[in-house]
Amino acid sequence: MIESTITCPACKIEIRLTESPAAPLIESIRRQFEPQLVQKMTVLPLFACERELQ
Repeated sequence: MIESTITCPACKIEIRLTESPAAPLIESIRRQFEPQLVQKMTVLPLFACERELQ
């Protein structure tokens, strides 16, 4: 697993996040960006097909 860190905005100390405390944050970010990823994965193959037809 990739080890994530956050930086405290007050004291600038870097804090390592283990899987357990980071899980809700990671899941929240995943839910936020997953629709964009799905859209791009759908559009890119269509774009490639259009370019081949030109």
